Amino acid sequence: MASATGQIGQVLRRLFPFGRGLCHAYWAPNFWALYNVLDKMLFYVLRKLGVHVMKEKAVMTGGLVGDLKVHAILPQITPGISMLLVLLAMFPCLVKLWKKPRKENLLICVAYAYTSGYIFGWHVHEKASLHFVIPLALAAINSVEIAKEFFFISTVSYYSLFPLLFEPREYAVKLILLILHTIVTWLTISLSFTSRWKNTKSGMFQENSYKEEIPILSLKKLVFLVGLVVVEVYGMLYSWIKQLIFVMSL
Repeated sequence: MASATGQIGQVLRRLFPFGRGLCHAYWAPNFWALYNVLDKMLFYVLRKLGVHVMKEKAVMTGGLVGDLKVHAILPQITPGISMLLVLLAMFPCLVKLWKKPRKENLLICVAYAYTSGYIFGWHVHEKASLHFVIPLALAAINSVEIAKEFFFISTVSYYSLFPLLFEPREYAVKLILLILHTIVTWLTISLSFTSRWKNTKSGMFQENSYKEEIPILSLKKLVFLVGLVVVEVYGMLYSWIKQLIFVMSL
């Protein structure tokens, strides 16, 4: 009985990891990552300006049990604050479903709700991005606008998982898989929403009146994706140079 109770307790602690720190050891790219970076920047600037700071440094190597008070300058975030922000972020889609409970709204609202939890949730793992990418993929089937969002969000989400495969022998595999995913997704969406011809009952092909434009990234999103390429090239060159310096020092 005691063993079963202990196992149930372990399940609950993992479902609600409030004692494990605001951020996972590898930060998920959400609001709290920006919050942590801002705290570190303020700490560094204030120390340089000679301002007395109570804490010796801002510690955010989250994931440690009981590691709750991690910020040096900005207000500490509690599980209650995190939960409140998640609920506030979910509120618009909950209201929409309440007022217009239509099946075509369900998938996009599910994706939106999961996104809210990912952005403001407590101790979010990077893999949690799959929670909103998958329903968004299903919702993208019947809407070119949602398909455009899926293309962008899925590419960024899968790139954010790169550090999980950190060994050098895995680099080519994850890079090729991301490139293939991007190409296949782009072609699939383009062909699905730009087909000009349809097969009639008589077997003849005629021009389809339903025609959408090819999904094109906006300038802002294109710049963002190019920025990811720049970041990846920088990280790759930095790693190679660091290894080269190490080898030469032997």
